[in-house]
Amino acid sequence: MKNNLNKNLDRFNLKELLEIIYHDHDSEELNVVLSQLSKILFQYQNESGFINENRIISWNQNHSVLITYADSVQREGEPTLVTLNIILEKYFQELSKVVHILPFLKSTSDGGFAVSSHKLLDEKFGNWNDLKRLSKKYILMADLVLNHVSSSHPWVQQFKKGQEPGLSNIFAPSEDLDWSNVIRPRSSSLFSQINTSEGPKKVWTTFGPDQVDLNWQNPRMLLEFLNLVILYINHGIKWFRLDAVDLFGNNLELLVYISQKLI
Repeated sequence: MKNNLNKNLDRFNLKELLEIIYHDHDSEELNVVLSQLSKILFQYQNESGFINENRIISWNQNHSVLITYADSVQREGEPTLVTLNIILEKYFQELSKVVHILPFLKSTSDGGFAVSSHKLLDEKFGNWNDLKRLSKKYILMADLVLNHVSSSHPWVQQFKKGQEPGLSNIFAPSEDLDWSNVIRPRSSSLFSQINTSEGPKKVWTTFGPDQVDLNWQNPRMLLEFLNLVILYINHGIKWFRLDAVDLFGNNLELLVYISQKLI
């Protein structure tokens, strides 16, 4: 029997968190976001047959985690996730029941951390069904790359054309403000110039010019990544590593709160 996921998440708590985190946005906008959040969650409930049965698997001292790139092991003519599945079953079955597969979505650089699509896997790795098969035998962990996207991502291309949602999803604060106290793990320029339909614009690039930062001041980013979390869950991901989480502050509280209820 299906549980009422909306009750499990507590709509009023969601609204309160939205108002605290996005206090500078008007109530009308936040109500629209809350309505869209509820719609996504209802759809998940209906399609997944969600049952609240305390499905969270806590990480404790009894777990060892095998971490691997999606293409660490390769065999000619075979998707690397298929090869990984075979290798794990043959040689590592007794070593670990938890497998952390580093970024497997389409990307352009940085070992998969410059994500160019939130819907497609890199072709050489395989497809979503290959991940699902791995999840039948192992607890799968995946990275949520939340801080940035590849400069080839559709949102960046939309930003260049002045189109939504990319125009609102890309972080492009004024370069004229005082950013001298910004500390980050790179020596490249904090801003990178891209050519848009309205002329050159500077965008924030914490990790380099191929990794364009996302605008988490936009509450609709929650909707974008909630859809990705659900896509991951539907294909067997049980644990998440939040990449560059130290850059977010309170903005992730809602996404984490919702994700814990879904898994």
